Amino acid sequence: MPKVEYSERARANIKDIGRYTILNWGAQQADKYVGELLQRIEQAMEWPEGAPEIMIGDDIVRKLIIAHHVVYYSIEADRVLIRAILHFSQLPDRLRE
Repeated sequence: MPKVEYSERARANIKDIGRYTILNWGAQQADKYVGELLQRIEQAMEWPEGAPEIMIGDDIVRKLIIAHHVVYYSIEADRVLIRAILHFSQLPDRLRE
């Protein structure tokens, strides 16, 4: 499995997802949902080429749908960079670090 890194934006997205879930469904559900989300990302990164490529601005990224969220990432020479994790109702803007 390639080395997987999370951008600052992706780490902030995970925290926001957790906070939103706590406010709406409680801490136990937040732990469960965020844990499952991270586990599914880890599983998908065993074969990162499996998700389709899309263009966002000038960038080619991959788009992975997990439950109610979309993970945007890029495959680089020495790592896979998780760029953003957004609710499917959100549109990504530029995904640069």
